[in-house]
Amino acid sequence: MIYRGAPVAWLGVSPEQVAESRQARALAENALRYALREPVLDLRAWPEGRPCAVLVDAAHLGSSGSTCQLDVAASESDGLRALAHAGCRFAAVPPDGRALPELLDVDGSALVAIPEGRAQATARGSELLRELLAGYERAERLGGVYSLRAEAWRAAAGREAPFARVREELRARGAWFAAPDELAAWWSTRSHVSAGLSVLARDRVRVTFANSGGGVARGVTARVYLPGGADTARVESGLSLRAAPLVRISADHTWIEVVERSLDPGAEVTYTIRF
Repeated sequence: MIYRGAPVAWLGVSPEQVAESRQARALAENALRYALREPVLDLRAWPEGRPCAVLVDAAHLGSSGSTCQLDVAASESDGLRALAHAGCRFAAVPPDGRALPELLDVDGSALVAIPEGRAQATARGSELLRELLAGYERAERLGGVYSLRAEAWRAAAGREAPFARVREELRARGAWFAAPDELAAWWSTRSHVSAGLSVLARDRVRVTFANSGGGVARGVTARVYLPGGADTARVESGLSLRAAPLVRISADHTWIEVVERSLDPGAEVTYTIRF
């Protein structure tokens, strides 16, 4: 926020209360950078910097997709444990204030918990349309997950039309559509990717991507917020056998994005961006 004409980073939680030390460190570093009016880096949640993820059904999931559902009668921890033991690698869970998926270690098995909110079964007509759009706009604002998966009451009540209209709108806004297994696979891979930022000069920064996982990470994106703005952005040339990343700039010139097309397991790449 801006206080008396100067940027002030206000933290709603103490870094000591963040369970993962790497996240706590990033939170504190970004707060300090913002207060000093320095560039700030954000590793975007979704492929190619998409604004949010839209959860959809996929016929190829078959019985495994339909059985990987959290038992509402059990506690969340017990339900996740039962799904992990059954071989599930993902599970939809109530949002409960969560915006992003979480990669969990459940008795030695990796499982991605996907927060999934649903429209009310009682909503109709324009009320349903407003609820759907409001839910998406919240997900877009938080960069989280929004669900358009089918439910029996929709077809029974003839309410598919609003969902179809919203689906078209979200595609136009650039949302990433993914089935639960696709989203879980992406989140598992992304969880092993880190991004770092070094400020070299007033008009140059260095962005580093590293992949400590075992899968190829495609489309990981770092957004760099620039307090002073930028008119153009380009990757400085250097000796490299790799294809150059995609670099783009926002319409209001307040940030640039660096999209790494393909990051191999164990790889680390660095790009110098001049703006």
